[in-house]
Order: sequence, then structure tokens, then C-alpha cells
Amino acid sequence: MDSLKGQLLVANPKLPDENFYKSVVYILQHDEEGGFGVILNRPSSFPLREVWHAITENSCCSTESIYLGGPVEGPLLAIHDRLDCADEEIEGGIYLSNQKGSLGQLFGIDEAQMRVFSGYSGWGSGQLECEIAAGGWFQTPAEFEDVFLTDEDLWQKVAGRIGHRIVFQEQGGSVDRFDASLN
Repeated sequence: MDSLKGQLLVANPKLPDENFYKSVVYILQHDEEGGFGVILNRPSSFPLREVWHAITENSCCSTESIYLGGPVEGPLLAIHDRLDCADEEIEGGIYLSNQKGSLGQLFGIDEAQMRVFSGYSGWGSGQLECEIAAGGWFQTPAEFEDVFLTDEDLWQKVAGRIGHRIVFQEQGGSVDRFDASLN
């Protein structure tokens, strides 16, 4: 089994679970026991600054809102670009923090690129693979910009990129040549 860690899952618009309608999920962990990730395009109306102060009574530099990472309840977690605040590296300069100390350090940095989540999306052993095989999800490698992009049309952007690759492959082309021609 190939790990999907660091991949984006793009929901098929016909996916019956309304929790994932037109969602883009960034996979943070995936192995034979299952996987979990966060929905990148579900901002909430809760300001991080206020939530963090309510939890810890500490201040926070961010003016961003918290994102709804998925239907499973869980602690705050952040994906970001700061090695010095990381609990774990996801891939290619993208890090995960979920410990109070590392989150507090991260939230005190003005120039950090980050996205903070409440909740997550989780799958049991083999569940995600079955959903992909059934056509519920399309997958593609995550690009750094995708993870931190605040574009409201992230689903359309990533789905379009996947669609272009699928069409090109059906025409007998090489994905590598096609991707290089887009740069």
C-alpha cells in the first residue's frame, strides 16, 4: 500500500456525504491502520485570536479564522511553514503542530504561513482506499501553494488540474511533459 500522506483528495461532487461536498482534504497521515487529514476549504467564522485566548489566556498574532478540518472532533492543530514550531513534518517544508507549546510558539509569529483547524477527517483501515476505488475521491500531490491558498475556489482549481492530467493521459501523453508545459 502506498501512503497518501501529503496528497490532496478532491471530493467527487456526487460524493453522498454532505460533510465533504466539494471539499479538498490534505492527508496528514496514512498507513495500514487508516488515515486522517484536514479539509482545506472550510473556513469557520471563529477568529483564531479569540479561540486561542479563550483556551490559554495567551495572545495570538493571527487575524485568520479557524478552519473546520472535518466531522471528527479533535484538538486544535495547525499546518504551517515553520520548522522551529513543528511537531512533525508532513512533506516539503509543510509541518504539523498540535501540542500546546508548539502552537503557542507558532501563534506568536507574525510572518508564519499557517492554517489552523478544529476537527479533522478520518478513515479506518482500508476505508479511504475503498472510497477512492469507488470514485468518491480524486487524488493529486499537494503543492505548497494549495495548502495555504485562501482561494474560495480551491476545489475548482485542484479539480481542474486533475481533469487536465486525466484528459492528457487519455490522449496518450506523459503527465511529466504536461505538467512541465504548464510552468
